[in-house]
Amino acid sequence: MPPENQPKTAILTGTAIVTFRKRIEGLNEQEAAELLADQESQGFQIDEDDLIDIQEIHEIAVVLE
Repeated sequence: MPPENQPKTAILTGTAIVTFRKRIEGLNEQEAAELLADQESQGFQIDEDDLIDIQEIHEIAVVLE
């Protein structure tokens, strides 16, 4: 256990609802149909750069080190 006067590190983890926007150009008919039909495929298209802002935080856990 670290001494009381030692600076501590806080680690926050949690889940949140975020908004995102992704523009995918140049899809052929088959690619467009597959994207519309498969939620997993839709999720694979979103990366960190597409996330715009946090709408709602569901839970936060704090751990001190």
